[in-house]
Amino acid sequence: MSTGVEAIAAERKRQIEAEGWTPEHDDEHTNGEMADAAACYARRRGDPDPMPPGVWPWCEEWWKPEGRP
Repeated sequence: MSTGVEAIAAERKRQIEAEGWTPEHDDEHTNGEMADAAACYARRRGDPDPMPPGVWPWCEEWWKPEGRP
């Protein structure tokens, strides 16, 4: 099992390599979307509800909490 820091680093590596989400891409989100998304994941930790919270900043298809299909 990895630590939280290791899990975050692994996910970021996956985002860059698999999705092409570079720091430059992230910088295009200037209205707090990154913070809103992070808060949504933090609030839903362990919650079985498959739907993203109402403040989820992107399309529902991008809501992918770990351990869920």
